[in-house]
Amino acid sequence: KTEGLIGDKYLSIDPGGGGDLLKPNGVITDTQAAVDIEALISKYAFGEVKKDTDKK
Repeated sequence: KTEGLIGDKYLSIDPGGGGDLLKPNGVITDTQAAVDIEALISKYAFGEVKKDTDKK
């Protein structure tokens, strides 16, 4: 995630609603990507750039 529009990047880990606790040296297998605010603003401001292969 981004802390502000031009800020530092960080990782947020939030506990889920149930299940087993993560043991030492455990592996997190079920993840979810964050919304990239910078990409959304760029897409809104400049439009989506299409590749030459997208032409019909």
